[in-house]
Amino acid sequence: MKNSELPHSSRSILGMTLSELLISIAILALTLSFTSGSFTRTIEKNRIKQLEGTLINAINLAKTEAIKRSSDIVLCPSQNQINCDNDVDNWHAGWIIKAVLNEQGKPFNTNDTEAIIFSQKRATSTLTLRANTAQITFKPDGTLKQSSLFQVCNKAGKNLQQITKPINLNLAGRIRRNSVPTENLCKA
Repeated sequence: MKNSELPHSSRSILGMTLSELLISIAILALTLSFTSGSFTRTIEKNRIKQLEGTLINAINLAKTEAIKRSSDIVLCPSQNQINCDNDVDNWHAGWIIKAVLNEQGKPFNTNDTEAIIFSQKRATSTLTLRANTAQITFKPDGTLKQSSLFQVCNKAGKNLQQITKPINLNLAGRIRRNSVPTENLCKA
């Protein structure tokens, strides 16, 4: 039997009509539009977890260094990774961990880069990190001079409480995750 002698229905399965192609593309577009919102939310959750993890690692490093050096260690926001900023809303710009005293027990100068133990540059441009204090000082025994609260917010200042929990640093130097913020650090 020659190809031209095949019944009409057998030849039609060799390709797609234009209308079938357009319907398939429309279904694909609808499916992608429904999943893109959850994908964006997953990316935001990952960025939040990364920012929180980086901050928690810095807190633990500062506490460890204070105990190891038997000296006060400061964790503070810093845009230039040399000097502490006095802005409690500037933690997302980066931070530094610095020693207060040198090995001889004398205070470091303000701009002395030898005092810097660790510096963290801006982690993300879509999130902000706010705190109720502009400086955390760990004492030689690993405790704090003042408790602190950190909150991750988005650029618009919205609280991302449904995704993240505030990070509370108590006087003992322990990190707690609050399910409900004691105060809202995110500003509209």
